[in-house]
Amino acid sequence: MMKIIYFLALIVLVFELSNACRCMPPTQQTSYCRSQWISHVRIVSKQNLGSSVEYTVNHVEIFKHHTSPLPNKVFTPNSSAACGVTELKVGTDYLLAGTTNSGTNALQLSSCLYMPGNDFQPNGFPVWSQVPSDLQLKLRQKDFKPCPIA
Repeated sequence: MMKIIYFLALIVLVFELSNACRCMPPTQQTSYCRSQWISHVRIVSKQNLGSSVEYTVNHVEIFKHHTSPLPNKVFTPNSSAACGVTELKVGTDYLLAGTTNSGTNALQLSSCLYMPGNDFQPNGFPVWSQVPSDLQLKLRQKDFKPCPIA
């Protein structure tokens, strides 16, 4: 009987792992190149829209963007298994990076695409107060290697 329970637990674990979001932690350079926008934002509100989460943000400082002006709505899947970013807190400042929906120009977040504080300790979207000053300067000066053309 115990073998059956272990076997069922193993199957559930394998199923859960296969449905999880998986990605390699980005370096600052790869994150800069893959991002269509990077901004120091303050989270104003958070709303669950069913399959997605909508953050309303104030852009305190924009470091990279392809659309002007940068929208103040940011969308992400509502599940970490779908690489959603659902843990951002209202009233907190973050360094966010993401893509833009080609059809709607909506800003999008993914847990696979963020600007790490450094390349040796990647850990998701940093609270702005914890962004190292050397990274802040690098972003302001756009001090990154040229990005490969996709």
